[in-house]
Amino acid sequence: MRPARGAIARLGGAAGEEPGVSGAVEPTWSVDALSRAAFRRRLRQTALEWHEDGGYGFLIFRRDRQCRLLGGVNLSNIRRGVAQSANLGY
Repeated sequence: MRPARGAIARLGGAAGEEPGVSGAVEPTWSVDALSRAAFRRRLRQTALEWHEDGGYGFLIFRRDRQCRLLGGVNLSNIRRGVAQSANLGY
């Protein structure tokens, strides 16, 4: 399916004027989302899903002297059977 003629130009103009029209959608985060305790909860949940074959979480590190954490990738909601599926998140 192609967008209607001129739709892209209209969206391009609106993007700079109103942030909610076509900008990136960022979910709202809780106040403690980046706390140490929240990170531990996420690690615990990831370990449980890994053990139950329901999801897998991977942390991505930079390969240099600092070995900095760059981010993570999650394979979640894994369904096995005739039609296999999963969600990929980053």
